[in-house]
Amino acid sequence: MTSQSDISLLLTFRAEMIDPSLPTGLWWCATPEDAAAVGINAVCKNRYAAWEDLAACTEFITQFCYVFVATPNDADREEIVGQLQKWVPVTILVADKAAFRGNESVVELLDNAGPKAVESLLFGALDVPRPGLIDLSQVEMDAPISQNRMMSGLVPLDYCTGGFRGGELSVWTGRRGEGKSTLLGQMLVESINQNRTVCAYSGELPARQFKRFVLPQIAGPRNLVEQPDPRTGRMEYAPSKEAVRAIDQWLEGSFLLTDLRQSNAHDEDNILRLFVVCLPPIRVFGVLGGQHHDRKSEGRSGAWSLWGPESFYAETQRLRKTPRCTCASGGPSQEGWRGAGTDSRRRCGGGGDYQPR
Repeated sequence: MTSQSDISLLLTFRAEMIDPSLPTGLWWCATPEDAAAVGINAVCKNRYAAWEDLAACTEFITQFCYVFVATPNDADREEIVGQLQKWVPVTILVADKAAFRGNESVVELLDNAGPKAVESLLFGALDVPRPGLIDLSQVEMDAPISQNRMMSGLVPLDYCTGGFRGGELSVWTGRRGEGKSTLLGQMLVESINQNRTVCAYSGELPARQFKRFVLPQIAGPRNLVEQPDPRTGRMEYAPSKEAVRAIDQWLEGSFLLTDLRQSNAHDEDNILRLFVVCLPPIRVFGVLGGQHHDRKSEGRSGAWSLWGPESFYAETQRLRKTPRCTCASGGPSQEGWRGAGTDSRRRCGGGGDYQPR
């Protein structure tokens, strides 16, 4: 524990007046004069000390059951509370400004109203909420639920979630081949069908492969034709040329894809910058999942994310502060849209036939 002599270089107080066992807590004043007027268990920051020095006073301050900030000045109170919250894990109370009876300091209150008025400051003290915690009773419920939402087109999913609202971030995880990219592709296509513009990043699929992956979801099974692979004999299904032309017209200007040919294509800051550049007309941002690379995993867990515009800036800041994490597409599921008929419609995400706007 830092000695009291060392603490006296950071805080101004009378050592003989400090007694943590008293129930009065620690009174934190704005000036040495106010601290002297309170006397018992009263301190203020030494004018030559920096706020970050408070960290060295943690053990001293946390001996007290709480810290009571005793000043009527709004700016002083906000500064003291903010710095205490930043540097010391302690319960904080603040004096009700009305209890100062129009006086501008503790000294002035003592001179004009006497010692009892100073003591009464503590009786009407107000709790300061701890940062990062919300009192549920204070959450307002009057605001209507946002109707700015996008439906996935999958009835059971939309029934459970109510759709995807602006300002929300959705993250879906799973092993490779379980359909994360297929599901995201379905939701991006459905967003376009709801007159929204979308932007996607796929870390492993070049543009041509990405388009080959998503086109069958747009076309639907009735517009797919069989294309046997001459090397393996496996039957593939792809949209007809006529369907591709119609789909291209429908997608024009509404579906943007980051360009993997750029040298910084996989740089998180660059990806986020591209999304920000597109922000005014963009409504949905997709990062196709795949491998979440970190040093503690074997790279087998995948994830993809869907942003609404309001949550995008917050997520931008979060990603900038986290260790490098590259979301790379695992490619289309092997089960993807293979097959025909109703089974194909179900596995491709229920997108059905394309409907030009």
